[in-house]
Amino acid sequence: MALSSVSAPSLAAEYITPADVPKLVSRQDLWNRCAPVSLCGVGMSTVQDTALRAFWNEDRILFEFVCHDDRIVSPGEKDGLDHFLIGDVVEIFVGENGNPSYLEVHATPAGLKTAYFFRGYRQPMEASGQAGGIMATGAPTTHGWRAVISVPRSALAINGPPSQYEILAGRYDYASVGATPLLSCFPPQEGKADFHRRASFARLQLNP
Repeated sequence: MALSSVSAPSLAAEYITPADVPKLVSRQDLWNRCAPVSLCGVGMSTVQDTALRAFWNEDRILFEFVCHDDRIVSPGEKDGLDHFLIGDVVEIFVGENGNPSYLEVHATPAGLKTAYFFRGYRQPMEASGQAGGIMATGAPTTHGWRAVISVPRSALAINGPPSQYEILAGRYDYASVGATPLLSCFPPQEGKADFHRRASFARLQLNP
């Protein structure tokens, strides 16, 4: 289902040149150019703060998550695991407006990643040929942890890189291994969480 450009919540992504992209991992101050949005606890539950920002250019869309966390739980040891079942993750869902297929990328505090591709609502499909270009970093900070997820626009291409995107950002916050995680997301969701529900995605606004 396509989102209404009038009523849908949005995340503004600022333009950054490809030459400046490598600086975004180590230069958190550069992200201050981007207006943040906050992830909200599912069902308005109380959660630790998470701020989301975005950059874009002709090649990539980049998302930064800054997570307050009084206890980091990150037991995963390699890329490709279902990290959300075992420890802290942030995740970004990205799809082309009007196209039922979408991409889901997870990042952990240790900088591990997992990518999932879907042809429609919760319908898995083989990874795009551009899946290898998806990147994620993660590291502890003074008050928790921070992750950057970088998605090549070509990974979402059907007839060339799309110009209109829909996104949803989520977080699984564990107090300990095996505990029930606290869930938060942008846009907010009430009731039972369903991060795959395209009707609840936000519009990604690509600012020049």
